[in-house]
Amino acid sequence: MKPRYSLALTSICFLFQLQNSYSQEIKLSVFKPQGGGVSWSPDGKRICYDMKGPGKEQYYEIHTANPDGALDTCISCQNKDLPHKETGSPNYHPSGKYIIFVSEKAVHKGSHFTAIPGFGGYSDIWVMTPDGKKAWKLLETRNDKNDGIIAPKFSHDGKKIVWVERTKYPHPFRKKQFLGLWIIKTADFVVDSSGAPSLKNIGGFQYGGDAFFETYGFSPDDKKIIFCSNYNVRYWFQCGIYTIDLVSGHITQLTSTDYNEHATYSPDGKHILWMTNSCATKQGTDWWIMDTNGANKQRLTYFNEPSNPMYNGHKKWACYGSFSPDGKSFVGGAQTSLFKQEGLIYRVDFLPCDSGNGLIGRYEKGWDSNYIRYDPAINFRWGPYLSDSMIISPNYSLYWNGYVKPLYSETYVIYVPGDNKMSVTIDGTEIIKPSMKRNNMNEKAATIQLVAGKKYRLEVSLYNHEKKKVDVFLEWSSEHQYKQAIPCSQLFRLP
Repeated sequence: MKPRYSLALTSICFLFQLQNSYSQEIKLSVFKPQGGGVSWSPDGKRICYDMKGPGKEQYYEIHTANPDGALDTCISCQNKDLPHKETGSPNYHPSGKYIIFVSEKAVHKGSHFTAIPGFGGYSDIWVMTPDGKKAWKLLETRNDKNDGIIAPKFSHDGKKIVWVERTKYPHPFRKKQFLGLWIIKTADFVVDSSGAPSLKNIGGFQYGGDAFFETYGFSPDDKKIIFCSNYNVRYWFQCGIYTIDLVSGHITQLTSTDYNEHATYSPDGKHILWMTNSCATKQGTDWWIMDTNGANKQRLTYFNEPSNPMYNGHKKWACYGSFSPDGKSFVGGAQTSLFKQEGLIYRVDFLPCDSGNGLIGRYEKGWDSNYIRYDPAINFRWGPYLSDSMIISPNYSLYWNGYVKPLYSETYVIYVPGDNKMSVTIDGTEIIKPSMKRNNMNEKAATIQLVAGKKYRLEVSLYNHEKKKVDVFLEWSSEHQYKQAIPCSQLFRLP
């Protein structure tokens, strides 16, 4: 079935221009079979991370290792001044001379469970040298169940830190307080002539009243702070990614649907890596990447898709990622248990790819309005409470036009969801029809022989009712191409 239109518009249209895409072709490998919080050193030679230690309590400790995982050393284990309870969420100073982290108080009421890195209860801010031989407590919170600290981060000039501090403990039966109530804090990081660090000019701010806030650091130019919050949504789990300009106080919202956390800038400041449950079949989370203005959102991993080789039988929750200095790789934890905060650490390397710019999509809302925009890829989830503002209508039709360019000369498998009316046409041949039977993974699939470097004309269409939830994706795989949504880098708009 071919699209019912040409690019000559006969009605009012809106055109959205996207920036150039980041590579969506990746190599995924396990950096450590156990661990969580990560930070790549400024010189690129070491990776700092936290992991559970031995013994009955299995307190988290901080380790460093080479980027290939070799020469692993527990640096927090070697310091006699630390409480040696829950210790984690490390972050390198840009000079490489210090690592900032959180550590549980030596003595407090209740279980150490609430002090697991990421939960933040009964925790203080510390800093130590990369060899672990010297450590200083920078900030001590009250020994109170309400207080807590999550993930302090250095600015890129090394002069400031940002963190979130808890004001009310989590309460499962109070809607706003489910994750606790938090406030964003900043301070100057000062080192005296003896090399001893301290904090000065501590300040705090929050928006929209009591809510959950979690900060992830500064933009590369140190003009913005990036964070997640549920301050302006109805439900606690609808966290979004935001930035705040430190001069004007202006807040930019970068995500508007689904659950979003753990965002960080790429070293060049052009992209943001974050985790979201968008399009995740098993309701875990995956890593996505977007432009810094929130445009051009693209999926990187498929931990929660039973039909994908990255899925290993259970849900995963991608966590905070840390880029290598050259921006060609990142490391990040992926939890297998939210309750126990257990997981492993992956290394993700970006592979060479093409320079595509996505597809032109035509959105027909109802019967009398047409909208045109550029989509980086076909990978969406729509329906009640998740609708794209472009297509809220009793019914709608979508059409994408452009070219697809494979990386390999071999047989490809093309996939679309099995429960909607999608059609895929390549070079004039409709390889997937709305009437095609689905496979046991609830997909429709077709094979086609493609030649590396050749551009093939691509046409995709969909009809749906707005009241019906729908997954919309166009994926491929081959002998050498791992299964993924066909990325922006391999899609090209019509001239």
